Amino acid sequence: MSRKWLVREGPSWVQEGIVSSEQYERILAKYPSDRRSIGLLPIFGGLFLGLGILSFVAANWQGLPELFRILLLVAAMVGSYLGGVRLLNRGNPNIGIAVVGIGLFFFGGSIILIGQMFHMIAFSAMSILIWAIAGTILTYLFKSRYLGVLSLLLTTIAQIYSLQGFNTFSIPAFVLLLAGLGVYVFQRQDRVLTFLWSSFVVIQSLMLVTSYQWNFGWFFIALLLLYTLGDWQEDVLQRWAIQIAPLAAAFIVSVTQVLINIRSEWREQFVPDPRWFVPVMVLLLAVSWYVKRLRNDQSSMPALMLFLPYFYVPDVAVSIVYLAVLFVFSLYVLLRGYAKQSREQTNIGTALFLITTMVAYFKLTWSFMDKSLFFIIGGLLLLLLSWLLNYRNRKMLQKNGGTSE
Repeated sequence: MSRKWLVREGPSWVQEGIVSSEQYERILAKYPSDRRSIGLLPIFGGLFLGLGILSFVAANWQGLPELFRILLLVAAMVGSYLGGVRLLNRGNPNIGIAVVGIGLFFFGGSIILIGQMFHMIAFSAMSILIWAIAGTILTYLFKSRYLGVLSLLLTTIAQIYSLQGFNTFSIPAFVLLLAGLGVYVFQRQDRVLTFLWSSFVVIQSLMLVTSYQWNFGWFFIALLLLYTLGDWQEDVLQRWAIQIAPLAAAFIVSVTQVLINIRSEWREQFVPDPRWFVPVMVLLLAVSWYVKRLRNDQSSMPALMLFLPYFYVPDVAVSIVYLAVLFVFSLYVLLRGYAKQSREQTNIGTALFLITTMVAYFKLTWSFMDKSLFFIIGGLLLLLLSWLLNYRNRKMLQKNGGTSE
């Protein structure tokens, strides 16, 4: 629930006698408008200050004696940690965490600069991975979302550096993301951090499949595994924080399938051996179905349609099948939003339906229609559908007193 929504909806509650003016003011007082923006200022200030100090030191690095360089880095890092702890103890959590974050920047900068000082040659992404491990330890110690986000970024940067610099997928970085940060994410139950963690797991899973040159279909197993993990979460919002990323990835891959199609010459690289793939897929689908029944969440079962292996369909029908699935899934999200009277889900369903419509239009008309006419008709179609769906949304939600949850 946001203050903006309360300000917009609250006066009508008072007029209708749902709450009194005093109760409305008390509710509004629990959501101060400047709490989040003020809390973010020290974080961004610390981020820019840390980057600025690192840039300044790096620019003047060669002119300093080696011993002085090391002492300077150690003093800056230790001083930042001690200063952050002192600020936290004095009741300044945002500024304190920002200063601790500066210490983390100094730690990473020290690793890189000392390596350059002594001309060390790297054969892996271990230096950045150590930096990410330090961030993970600080995340556990200070229980900070900001430090958690930094650690997620550092873990993925280490993975990218390993792939680009050494053409190797870093298993330690992947394990740190899954286990090291995953345990904290599930303990903290922070929806923002959970969503980011899930998104980075999807990204690194894609890196894993492509770096080992596995059949791309195995990526769906990783997505379904992550989605099924979300089914075990008792809190609905926490559940969706995990499941949005794999659903979005599956939707994007399905769109790609429609646009490019799997031709016979690509099947060997894309389609996994069904003797191994199908049993694993069936097992994960069965677990997800079982957990949904335990949670009494059968209404979300249609979401599983995005993960099914339609790429086993013959070449000529793959695009048609995937396009049909995209339409059905979009309508499912839209109708579920209507049923739950949720403006947010209804808007998402509307957006997915519009995207699917444009994908179908592109697939069916691009090859033979004049390109100017293609964009004119496509734009008009998109505007018309958007107006119709939004008009329907407003009428339905106004009639049922829809929420934004």
